[in-house]
Amino acid sequence: MLVFQISRYQGQYRFALKAKLGLEVLRGERQKDREGARRGMEAVRESAPLDSRYERVEAAGQFYFHLLDAEGQRLGRSSAFASADLMEKAIAQVKKEAPKAPLTEA
Repeated sequence: MLVFQISRYQGQYRFALKAKLGLEVLRGERQKDREGARRGMEAVRESAPLDSRYERVEAAGQFYFHLLDAEGQRLGRSSAFASADLMEKAIAQVKKEAPKAPLTEA
């Protein structure tokens, strides 16, 4: 099960979408306030089910993805995966679970 978590980092806020055991699947962009992080989280909920919003990336033998909003702006970046197959499994989980993932406090 995935959950959202908002935390403060270097004076700014950001959300993370986390799996069991606290493993980070997707990390949001930094925002100046908690409300900005919350808006980013809501944008992820809206974009997550749409395959066209995922930008798949391979670099230095690692695979990761960006989740984009309707205008093509990056909402967040995934953790790195050792294979394209593992990345695709993570995308499938985000598509399925992010729209209804609860928010837990950091």
